[in-house]
Amino acid sequence: MFQEERLFKIMELLRDCQTLTTNDIVDKFKVSRDTARRDIIKLTEQAQVIRTHGGITLPPNEKLHGSYNLRLKDKVEEKTRIGKMAASMIKPGQICYFDASTTVLQMCQFVPDTVEAFSNSINNVEVLDRQNCVVHIMGGKLNHNNKFIYGYETIEQVLQTHYDIAFLGADGIDETGFYSYKQDDASLKKTVASMADKVVVLTEVSKFENKRAYKCFPVNLVEAVITDKEPDAEKKEKIEAKGTKVIIA
Repeated sequence: MFQEERLFKIMELLRDCQTLTTNDIVDKFKVSRDTARRDIIKLTEQAQVIRTHGGITLPPNEKLHGSYNLRLKDKVEEKTRIGKMAASMIKPGQICYFDASTTVLQMCQFVPDTVEAFSNSINNVEVLDRQNCVVHIMGGKLNHNNKFIYGYETIEQVLQTHYDIAFLGADGIDETGFYSYKQDDASLKKTVASMADKVVVLTEVSKFENKRAYKCFPVNLVEAVITDKEPDAEKKEKIEAKGTKVIIA
C-alpha cells in the first residue's frame, strides 16, 4: 500500500475513533513503527491531525472533508468506473447538477458537451469547461480546502433552476436515507434533490457501512445509486424495496 492510500485510510479510522496510537497504525496496516511515525509526521505537517503522546487525534474543529486531496487519490479506478456509468445516463441537452464529490469529479470528464451543467465545485467546473458545454458555477462561500461553494447564497441560487438530473455524492447510506458529515452539505444536497426530476447518487460501497449525522434526503427520492461493488445483501434489498436501483459499475 502506498503512503497516500494509507494516510487516507488512517483518516477514515480517525473519523470513527477520534484517536489512534502508533501501535494501532502498526497493527492495522502491518507496517513498521518507523513507517507509522513517518505517516504521523506527514499528517501532522498537513494539519490533518494533532500529534499526541504515543499517537494522533483529530483537531477540535477538524473539518472531515479536509482530507480532500487524499480522497482525490483514493480508489481512482473504482470512481472512474462509477463516473463512466453515470455519464451514460445523460441525454443530449439536459440540464444537469454535479455535486462537489471526488466520485462526481471523475464523472465530469465523461460528461457530453451537449449538457448545460451546474456545479458548486471549482474542480468540477474546470473539468467541464469545454468549448460547447454551457457551465454555471454556483455563488456563495468558498471552502478553501475542498474547493467548493456553499452557504445561504448557494441554496438560493440552486432554487432558481430546475434540473433534469442531479448527480450527488454521499458520506453514508442506509435504508432510511443518504447522509453527510456536514450540516451545510446536507442542506445543499437536500435542496438540489428537491429541484431535480431525477437524483443519482455516486459512491463507493464503503459508504453503505456508514450512517452519518446529517440526513440529506430519504431513499425514495433517489432513482439510482451507482457503486463499485455489491453492498451488503440485506441493505441492498431494503434500499431497492424503496424503489431505488443499486447499480454496480
